Amino acid sequence: MLTSRISFLTIIFFSLLVFSCKKKKDDQRPSIEFVYPDTYGNYLVFEEVSVQAEVRDDKYIEFVSFEIIDSNNASIVPEELKSGFGSLEADVSATMSLDDIHIDSGIYHIKVLVSDGENERAIFKEISITEEALSLERVLLLDNENNLQTRIDSLGADLSVHQGVMLGSDFNSAV
Repeated sequence: MLTSRISFLTIIFFSLLVFSCKKKKDDQRPSIEFVYPDTYGNYLVFEEVSVQAEVRDDKYIEFVSFEIIDSNNASIVPEELKSGFGSLEADVSATMSLDDIHIDSGIYHIKVLVSDGENERAIFKEISITEEALSLERVLLLDNENNLQTRIDSLGADLSVHQGVMLGSDFNSAV
């Protein structure tokens, strides 16, 4: 009888010990606010977009990421990731270069995401990007003379003809 009572008390003691040491779950998501840029800011390709945000959490800030995304949620610049925060709130900034000549004109979104390790929150700000105007530098002119020689000249943007090279019959099949 005494052994069953001790066994019962031991089980209750260990059960209380296990359940009382349970870690509190973090249910509160971090908060985040844009400082800049302004909504509907207009940028040109090859400019830089500077972003600053204020982030807060009740327990811990693990990381903040910055992206510029298109309408398909695809990133058009490499993601900037910031981590190593020692406080529960921080002003975080990033500068992203619009250095891809193939970015089309249109509406894009700056995405800032903050995580506390268990919860995440993302905010978006709409911006406009204007593509780089492409220009015609030259047109190549090919002239096959008597099937023996090929002449390659170029016509510049100012419509002037620039003397090129003359290729012998060895190159006729390549042209």
